[in-house]
Amino acid sequence: GTPTVVSANATYTVTATNAGGNATFDIEIAVNPAAPAALSYNTPNTFIVGTAITALTPTVTGSVTSYSISPALPVGLSFNTTTGVISGTPTTATTQATYTVTAINAGGSTTFGVVITVNMPAPGSLSYPSPNIFTVGTTISPMFAGINGFVIGFSVSPALPAGLTLDPIFGFISGTPTVVTATATYTVSAFNLSGTVSFGVVITVNDVAPTSLTYTTPNVFTVGTSITNLSPTVTGNVVSYSISPALPSGLSFNTATGVISGTPTAITATATYTVTATNSGGSTTFGIVITVNDEAPSALSYNTPNVFTVGTAITSLTPTVTGDVTTYAISPSLPAGLSFDTGTGIISGTPTSASAQTTYTVTASNSGGNTTFDVVITVNEAAPSDLTYNTPNIFTVGTAIVVLNPTVTGSVTSFSISPALPAGLSFNTTSGVISGIPTTASATATYTVTAQNVSGNATFGVVITVNMPAPGSLSYTSPNIFTVGTAITSLFPAIVGSVDTFTVSPALPAGLSLDPTFGIISGTPTTATTTATYTITAANASGSSSFGVVITVNDQAPATLSYTNPNVFTVGSSITALTPTVTGNVTSYAISPSLPAGLSFNTTTGIIVGTPTSVTAQATYTITATNSGGSTTFGLVITVNDAAPVALSYPTPNLFTVGTSIVPLSPIVTGNVVSYSISPTLPAGLSFNTTTGVISGTPTNESAAATYTVTATNTGGSITFDLTITVNDSAPTALSYTTPNVFTVGNAIVDLVPNITGSVTSYSISP
Repeated sequence: GTPTVVSANATYTVTATNAGGNATFDIEIAVNPAAPAALSYNTPNTFIVGTAITALTPTVTGSVTSYSISPALPVGLSFNTTTGVISGTPTTATTQATYTVTAINAGGSTTFGVVITVNMPAPGSLSYPSPNIFTVGTTISPMFAGINGFVIGFSVSPALPAGLTLDPIFGFISGTPTVVTATATYTVSAFNLSGTVSFGVVITVNDVAPTSLTYTTPNVFTVGTSITNLSPTVTGNVVSYSISPALPSGLSFNTATGVISGTPTAITATATYTVTATNSGGSTTFGIVITVNDEAPSALSYNTPNVFTVGTAITSLTPTVTGDVTTYAISPSLPAGLSFDTGTGIISGTPTSASAQTTYTVTASNSGGNTTFDVVITVNEAAPSDLTYNTPNIFTVGTAIVVLNPTVTGSVTSFSISPALPAGLSFNTTSGVISGIPTTASATATYTVTAQNVSGNATFGVVITVNMPAPGSLSYTSPNIFTVGTAITSLFPAIVGSVDTFTVSPALPAGLSLDPTFGIISGTPTTATTTATYTITAANASGSSSFGVVITVNDQAPATLSYTNPNVFTVGSSITALTPTVTGNVTSYAISPSLPAGLSFNTTTGIIVGTPTSVTAQATYTITATNSGGSTTFGLVITVNDAAPVALSYPTPNLFTVGTSIVPLSPIVTGNVVSYSISPTLPAGLSFNTTTGVISGTPTNESAAATYTVTATNTGGSITFDLTITVNDSAPTALSYTTPNVFTVGNAIVDLVPNITGSVTSYSISP
């Protein structure tokens, strides 16, 4: 036939019978379920640290009694051995691996490989200083990224201006720009396997501003006479020129070359024309003095320029001129104390107050016209002295400075400074005031200020240092639990601002190190360390920012704990000590529930010893081996039995006759017996006492010779004795089958055919 129902292993007694008696044979048969099949899960799977996963539930054909998985799932995920469900929230990044799940029942098993990868979360909150204005040929201060989270690399699009680079590992921008570049946004991206975060950095690269613009000046032209072109001299590149106010009529200005040319067509009073030379980096100016006179008496001249001193009589200035002059005039009025003779044109006297350099136009006229001459006169006071400023000074990028005002004795016409102040600071050439907001770090330097008037000057050295702002908002991933011998995932700092150096206190656990330049914590811990806070400090010249990183270093968890198993002990017999085998260090052992009476458990070594004193049913005792890194368990099966009875016997064989009372058959046995049983059932008319084991009675039917197995039992076990009984007629003998037999539900069996000696009238089977 074909079995259709699962059945546990059982013994079936077949009886062959004829009129003279019977023969029996015990056949063992078990029917197991079909092994499970077609096991599957959703795969492959990519999870993120800190994000709960969607539970993975198996699909399978057939019944499953239990599930197992190998190797252990990533930290934070759990496996249900009853349902096979994978769930949880991963806490540590793990490379792609295949985890083999096995579904099991009594008929066999089936497996499936689940592919799992656990990645770190995508980085977030990327930032840089922005916007930025740089100058060709000037090295920039490195721009460091502010970033939260783990990053494996940086990229930028489009490419940075020529001369600037992005570090692909740490994300800082540095270099010296070499080409003028219009304002543009450069998108910097920080990425890891889980995603990308971006920030737009605005950068402009300007040319170096032109300097030292000059022309020939002053210039006196005559109406109707072509001038000699005035060409500029200048240092640096110039994109365009402009002039203000407009030139005298007849003169032209080339905005590309700055050249002044032409033939003046109208008289023009002396004026200063400001020329501006410009490029993307800035501009510089120069004042050209131009006068256009009519035809006049010619060759008028004076000694010029002239520098006089208040209170000192001058040597009279007498004109020389070609042609007749009827009258002289001068403009503007001479400095106080000097006089002008309109008949002779002589300038004389003693100046009484200081006067800045001025051009005084003397006009010599006659009936046919006039001619002019510019007499330059300066009346000076004493040179300035005792110039001072507050010094030294330490400023911070991005913070407005306290204005620096000069103190000086005497009159000052202008101030100058050398070299140029740090970017962002300005110098007022009229008042000598230093002000502004520095934009770039600058090493300590002395800037020489000169206060001057036409009589001389005084100087003073102002010491200025510009530091970057103190770093801020330092943070790391925290807390952290590491394992001895396992390389950690590097901890990268998130920091706002420039950092010169990173330090840590106290020292990191053995095997871990802090990069003093970039603040990265890395390495492989070598010693278990209790939870502690390690203060990381990021510092520059302006200050510091700190963050407490919590780190615990655990030992490697013990593994592969095992004992000899299962164990059956006997009351009163000392056991052979059960000693654990385990991989890794163990600090303590524990067991649950308590061991049977008489046995003891060493919590330091895990060894079980002793002599059991009472009968105990089979139970599983869970032993746990623990250290700071975790624990592993093993289920130890122990049964404590009574001493089994021995030496059971009866008189045998026995031949009885139907209708004749038998002499009772009593057992002989050593040891305690709780109960007796017999199989198969005795011939009709005979009875079996299950308490005493005595067989008695009067047989009522013929019964072939048969073996009746008597079993004497207690909690420690049992013993059997085969008792042969024949009632009258002889019975068939030597009955046998192929045994034992294990069949499978749904599969047809091979017929079991009996072997027997003698005739058989019928067969029966029990149970």
